[in-house]
Amino acid sequence: MNKRLAHPLIALSALFYVLSFPPYEFAFLGWFTFVPWLVYLGSLQGKTAHKAAWLQGLWLGILISVGGFFWVAYVLRQFGNLPWPVAILGLLFFSLIGQPQFMLAGPLIRKGLQKSLETDRKTSVLILLWIALLFTSFEWLIPKLFRDTFGHHWSAHENLRMNARWAGAYGLTFLATFSNLAIAYFILCFRNRREPSAWPAVSKASPALTSAALMILACMIYGITTKRWVVESVDQSSRRPRLAVIQANIGDVEKLAAEAGLRQARQEVMSRFLTLSDQALTGSTERPMAIVWPETAYPSSFRKPRVADELELDQMVENFSKTRQIPVLFGGYDEDLDPPKKDYNSFFFLSKERSSTDLQVYHKHRLLLFGEELPFSDLLPELRNWFPQVANFGRGSGPRVIPLPTKPTINVAPAICYEVLFPDDMIAAKRSGAELILNITNDSWFGPYAEPQLHLGLSTFRSIELGIPMLRSTNTGISAVVDAAGRILQRTEIGVATVMDAQIPLVSLPPSLVERWGDFFPRLALALSIVPLLVPRLRRAILG
Repeated sequence: MNKRLAHPLIALSALFYVLSFPPYEFAFLGWFTFVPWLVYLGSLQGKTAHKAAWLQGLWLGILISVGGFFWVAYVLRQFGNLPWPVAILGLLFFSLIGQPQFMLAGPLIRKGLQKSLETDRKTSVLILLWIALLFTSFEWLIPKLFRDTFGHHWSAHENLRMNARWAGAYGLTFLATFSNLAIAYFILCFRNRREPSAWPAVSKASPALTSAALMILACMIYGITTKRWVVESVDQSSRRPRLAVIQANIGDVEKLAAEAGLRQARQEVMSRFLTLSDQALTGSTERPMAIVWPETAYPSSFRKPRVADELELDQMVENFSKTRQIPVLFGGYDEDLDPPKKDYNSFFFLSKERSSTDLQVYHKHRLLLFGEELPFSDLLPELRNWFPQVANFGRGSGPRVIPLPTKPTINVAPAICYEVLFPDDMIAAKRSGAELILNITNDSWFGPYAEPQLHLGLSTFRSIELGIPMLRSTNTGISAVVDAAGRILQRTEIGVATVMDAQIPLVSLPPSLVERWGDFFPRLALALSIVPLLVPRLRRAILG
């Protein structure tokens, strides 16, 4: 076999990794995902072992990126308006850098595994713990376009995912990685045995396997008990505000036409949203407190009209809110009128009462590369001439808490699109008094399959970590209500125009460890993995 191609064991690990995540959600594969890769690393010998560990780590990252993020080509085509051949090349380029932790950590993991095979049983456990901490810190420290981590594959496991309340998603990465290491270590001990009996391998690996089993048991007990009392708090909640979520199912072509300024397309977009909003007010036995539209629902800059068409759009929304006496929360665009002029992807909170303070605006600050921002364009302005189809949005000031213009008021943490995947932002909002995460997004740019399910699965961790519910409003699906235990209480279908009568159970839980200490686990893992490398004696014990 050509050593430059992906080894079959590497391909198997990549397959397990992809299948363990949404939309497939074979979460149990997480216990075995890295085992083939780790067995391969532990078996490498010779002068080229370091290079092989690096190369096969690169291949693992490429296969995971192509298999799990194939929709990147779709978004480059739809959102970046790039030709399909260029979009596919963009996917291949993304696959080279999409999961860099395997490539960079591989050689160190190989050294650690081989040293663990040479040392005594107790020391081997410490080395395996160090490897798990090292990999966890690499996942956090190395920049990635999407804030996914291996621990996110537990999004479908109602008990284990509750451990995110104290350790975040990275804590679950550590748990799964150490468990994989213990299994791989046993296989390597078995393969390296010098007699037919399996007992020496069992004996040598038993401390590692026992440690992993006890760790899993402790996390399961914590998850079960924590889920029980969180769910009880949710079920007993007396505060259940109703918000009407409008999923208009407006496709990319229609949105592009509307945003390009075509009057008929703009009128059609607004007509759909207003018609469905009227249905929300008349089709429910209890009137909602507010109407919620998704990201970029409003196809222009609100209250900053440049032509008569845009003034007419403003008046349509204003008149609807005023005559129906209902606040409207919607995604749209904002702009600076003073130089340097910047456009913003924004979230508008429009009160039903007309006054000088009836509108609050949140600007997105986490911008999507090649869709909302062209990398290095500030340093190399000529790049904008080469890629004129890529937007150049301004950045907002950061996470905020905005009180809904309702009675009673609800303090919400607004998040646009994948901003909700950044734990530190939502932690800052929760510390500032947020009671609800309000995530608006337009996942239609990413295609109808895989990304919407993945985006929702990753998003649920913010509710688990902080003990507050989340309301997601999307254009084509999946809109959802997520409770403080990460359960999806309500959800819409993809590609179906829907009015969701969202009933949101607000709870007041004790602050989680993540809220108190922040996303501390990956930082702790980094410190614990670096310290041994700074001490010569410990470095020799771990790496030889």
